[in-house]
Amino acid sequence: MQCRVCGNSLDTRAVTCPHCGTALHGPKRFRVFLTVVLIAVLIGLLVLKKQDLQRAEQTATADRQRLANLLQDLDREAHSGDPDDVSRVVATRRKKLVLQTVQLKQSINDLASFHLTSAIATANGAGCFGFVARTVAGALVPGTAVITPDGRVFRDFTDGQEGQRARQAWEEYCIQPGGEDWVEFLVQSGVADRQP
Repeated sequence: MQCRVCGNSLDTRAVTCPHCGTALHGPKRFRVFLTVVLIAVLIGLLVLKKQDLQRAEQTATADRQRLANLLQDLDREAHSGDPDDVSRVVATRRKKLVLQTVQLKQSINDLASFHLTSAIATANGAGCFGFVARTVAGALVPGTAVITPDGRVFRDFTDGQEGQRARQAWEEYCIQPGGEDWVEFLVQSGVADRQP
């Protein structure tokens, strides 16, 4: 082997040229070892990521099953007994609120940050929600949302046009007498989390 700078002959184990002091490339074995270590680390990270994805999918599947069971129970309650029975009306209202809560959660960017503070089922069929969630910018802020009887979602935690439409919907659907806060029911049934 020869020095690439001065051209003098070198020992194959030399780290620097004894004639001119030029640093030589490290031994080939070290580069091979480093490559193997890097590949092993990458494989380990991929395995961990796959396990995280599998756990998330299992959790999502369990959540979907729990929601399906809850809706089935509420549906049974809503369709049993006397049509004028108050429990049927309540079950129908709870079922609608559960579906509205799921719809609201699906409209949130950072689902893990979503926590309910209130969930009012109004007599007109709207769902009026208070919540805390992270914005796209990452700030954790309080907000309100209205889900109209026909399923439109209006969220207010912005100052823009969307926030203005949400405030108008809140005035139209949520500022009226009556309505019941169902947040405890939604938390106990696993549909939503209460703010810590």
